Formats: sequence, structure tokens, C-alpha cells
Amino acid sequence: MKTRFAILLLSLLLSACATGRFSAMPNIMASCGMPKAPYAKFHACMETKVTVSSHAQEGDYYAKSSRELLAMLNDLQKQVDKHKISNRQAYIQLQNYVQQRILLERQQAQQAAVAFAVLAGAAAVGICSSHGGCGGSGGSGSAGGYNEPLLCSEDPYATRHCNIGKACGNTCIASSDECYLGRGTACNMTPKFYP
Repeated sequence: MKTRFAILLLSLLLSACATGRFSAMPNIMASCGMPKAPYAKFHACMETKVTVSSHAQEGDYYAKSSRELLAMLNDLQKQVDKHKISNRQAYIQLQNYVQQRILLERQQAQQAAVAFAVLAGAAAVGICSSHGGCGGSGGSGSAGGYNEPLLCSEDPYATRHCNIGKACGNTCIASSDECYLGRGTACNMTPKFYP
């Protein structure tokens, strides 16, 4: 169970990191001469900079993004060659496409970050629950909560065994007193009522 959970957290983190393909595109497009170079020259330059590895796997985000961008570049080049659109119109369409993809990547990264934070929080709660609580003051259990002291038979690590009175934090108090500390290193030899 813990292994599957760790794999899920890792995959979410990696998907958040892997969504930066288009954020670098404006700089790459500018290095290829956009918007001043003729589109054909720009297109040839972009084809050398946007590549798809022959070893890319089917679900590879970068390979998919590169294929989509190359298809867009080729489609615009065909339209420019047929004089359906001007160089300027091709650049505007490409720029709009890249801007939309950048916004989509940012949204996906934010969603992945939120999901990662929620799952990490759930993992922390699960770990605290399985270890009898985390945080708090004076060893009292979960943050802001109250955990009754354990019976000595349930707590092999107890350092103080309360035979008379009752356990409270790290010491023993009178049975009639109220305990606000909760669980600590002291334990009860017999069941007691709290607080």
C-alpha cells in the first residue's frame, strides 16, 4: 500500500515537472527570427530545434508536444506556400497556439501541485494515525487533539508505570485529578477514566 502511494505521489510530481515544454517556445521562436524572418526560413529553423526522439514512448509528453507543434508549423507553412495566409498571419496563429499551450501547461502544473499537496497531507495523516499521533505538546498525540495515556500492556516503551493514581503525560497524578496533557511516557497498570 505504501509503495503504491509513493509511486502515485512521484508520478504526480513528475507530471508537474514535465509540463514545461511550451514555456520555452517564445525564446526558441525568437532565436529562429520570429517575426521578421520569412516564414519558410523560420519554419526550417524551428524544425531543427523542435525534435522528436526516435526512442520516445507513446505517452511521452515532450514527444507528443513536439509532434503537435511540428504539425502546426507544417500546416502554417502549407498555408503560406499556397498564399492563403501571410507570414504575419502565420506568426500570429503560431503565437496564439503557443500562448494557449503555455496557459494549459500552467493550469496542469497547478493542478498537479495541488493534488501532490493533498496526497502528501493525506500521507502525513496516515503516518501519524498509524503511529499514535504526531505533533502536539508534551507528547500528547496529534496536533491539537487529546490522546488518553495507554495501558502499560499496550505501551512497551513507557518509562513510568502508574499503579496508584493515573498516568498524565510523563508522570503519575491522583486518580481524582484531571489530566490535560494526555499521552506521554507514563502508562497505567489498570484502566482509568479521563480527563
